[in-house]
Amino acid sequence: MNELNKRKPYLYAIENYAGIPPFSNVKLAHIIYMVGVQMGDKECPSVSTVKRWYQQCQSDKRLVIPESQGRLACKH
Repeated sequence: MNELNKRKPYLYAIENYAGIPPFSNVKLAHIIYMVGVQMGDKECPSVSTVKRWYQQCQSDKRLVIPESQGRLACKH
């Protein structure tokens, strides 16, 4: 499974079930656990990792794709 396919279900679940930010860490941990069980993910991401993915996704949907998976890096 590539990184993008791993991130999408977690982000989708947060957008649909977590409510309005700021998110409770307890609620996010429960959502992450449930998604991990459904996906059979043996190494679920941490709450802080999923929060980072969510924040990146809100600023630019392309940032969900890691550079190692083909996203172009911004060189400022």
